[in-house]
Amino acid sequence: LLAERRPKELLRPSVLANLLRYLRGGGAPCKERVCHVLLRVLPHATLRDVDFDWARFGSLEAIVEWHEELYERQRVPPLLPAGSQAMLDLLVDLRERLRAEGLPLWEAALPYLDEIAELSSLSKWLLLPPGSGAEPPPPSL
Repeated sequence: LLAERRPKELLRPSVLANLLRYLRGGGAPCKERVCHVLLRVLPHATLRDVDFDWARFGSLEAIVEWHEELYERQRVPPLLPAGSQAMLDLLVDLRERLRAEGLPLWEAALPYLDEIAELSSLSKWLLLPPGSGAEPPPPSL
């Protein structure tokens, strides 16, 4: 409800810092929900107007990478837990928004983050209704 009616409240630096702290917590049970709320709020924001160091979200990459390494060692199918997948979606969307606004990106720790972002952009373009006139995203070479 807050994300729909008062998205700017969730974009206050103190709220963003606390949400990020929550996402980094090991036993936080609702990481997926927090990521989805942030994903709903980001389209309503002009990131350059929010006094927050967006690169701090890059610290979530370590959590995603840890799950990947754990699953690889255990030879489990390569699906991340829902919370880690939601964090990866948030990171991709946030980097896309930062790039669109011409803001600097943090140095990605995940070696494939740019490829996932490119695939995400292409998927969004493919899902647009026919005749929307949108151009496909440029490939990152």
